[in-house]
Amino acid sequence: EETQPPVTGESGLSPSQLDGFLLFIFRLLTDYETKMSAEGMPQWLKNAINEFNKPGYFKGGGSEFAALCNKNIDYVNRVVRKHTSMTLSELINDQKMEYARTQLIMTDMPIKEISRNCGFSSLAHFYKIFKKRYAYTPKEYRRFTQMII
Repeated sequence: EETQPPVTGESGLSPSQLDGFLLFIFRLLTDYETKMSAEGMPQWLKNAINEFNKPGYFKGGGSEFAALCNKNIDYVNRVVRKHTSMTLSELINDQKMEYARTQLIMTDMPIKEISRNCGFSSLAHFYKIFKKRYAYTPKEYRRFTQMII
């Protein structure tokens, strides 16, 4: 009796391996865009912005970001505003929404789990912030982007 090989695409990768690879490439491109648009920004802030894109950091909010910078939160907020024209809270929400957007495009992770990973205790609040940023609910955004891909 013959055994069947695991299901793979033409690339030889399983769907989850392909998702992981695409997510990795997307993060590299996003990190590059952040660095390229950050002229004159202190290196410690560039590093913190590029590092603060993981669920482990999101729940800690501004204090976690300041700790990552190894700076006082008030000082970090002033420098963030000077170099990005955003408050620290706006920058953090921006990072969370970029993470959520990436997850919606690249994975089949449930939206509720993405919301939790972004540090939102309320799914309704997550939907509100996401729709304000992208003009679609997370569910609509996923459906739309997956039709394109």
